[in-house]
This record gives sequence, C-alpha cells and structure tokens, in this order.
Amino acid sequence: GRSTRSLGVLFASVCALCVAPCLAGAWAAKPILELWIGRAEVVQSGAPVLRWILVAMAMNGVYSVAHLLMIKQDYFGRLAALNALILLTQVVFLLVWGQQLDLLAGAGSWLICGGLQMIAGMVFMIHYLFAQRPARLPHA
Repeated sequence: GRSTRSLGVLFASVCALCVAPCLAGAWAAKPILELWIGRAEVVQSGAPVLRWILVAMAMNGVYSVAHLLMIKQDYFGRLAALNALILLTQVVFLLVWGQQLDLLAGAGSWLICGGLQMIAGMVFMIHYLFAQRPARLPHA
C-alpha cells in the first residue's frame, strides 16, 4: 500500500542528507574552492560551475523519491520519455549556448537535467498522493 508516512521519512532523509548539503555547498562554492584548490583563477571560474552543479544535484535529490516510485510502478516508458526530453533539451542548450558559456555550459546542462527531473517528480508526486484512486475490488 501507499504509506505517506514512509514517503515523508524518505523525503526528509533525502533533504537532510543530499538537498541541504548541496545547497549549503552551492552557497559556499567560492570558499570551498579556495580551501580545496586555492588558485585564484580556478576559484574565480570554477565557483559558478560548482554552484550550478550542486543546485542541480539538490534538484535531483528532490526528484529521487518520485523516481523510485516510478520504478516501483513500472513506469519505464515515462522514465524513458523524460530522459529523452532531458537529453534533447540539453543538446539544444549546448548547441545554442555552449560556446558563449564555456565551462558554465556543462553546469547549465546539469541544471536543465535537475530542473526537468524535479518538475516531473513534483507533478508525479502530486498525482500519486492526491489523485482520485479507483476503489479496490476484493480478491476472489
């Protein structure tokens, strides 16, 4: 059966162990790179890239619970369609903006992936949790 309590615990765990650390890392991207690498030119160009990738990872974390439920529900066609949409969107983005954005283009591609996953996951979860459910017929 559907246990909203279990989903809530899982989602809270993902937020605590993935989403919050990623967002904290995104907020502190520059000091993290200063400690990690220390070279000013790398910190300057790398901080926005690290920030965007960490935000994308946080969005992926939000999506992860819905992804697990989609697998459990055997929605492999929907998952394949979502992945195809993400890939197409990323290719177009990189073709249009890749030269201009340079290193940031790769991070932008991650943001597109994370954003589309998070939106799809939220739509799925709203439907999963709040849609009218057909009455169950007793087994004979």
